[in-house]
Amino acid sequence: MTETQVVLLGTGSPVADPERSGPALAVVAAGKPYLVDFGPGVIRRAAK
Repeated sequence: MTETQVVLLGTGSPVADPERSGPALAVVAAGKPYLVDFGPGVIRRAAK
């Protein structure tokens, strides 16, 4: 049986900061990661 994990990717605050990506959430199921809750900053960082 494989373990499912929830991974918090960073943390956020109520004040938006254009220099930071903001929080995101990933689920790892069957060894594969899935981004399930993320904003545009995460996409910009992934594209680098």
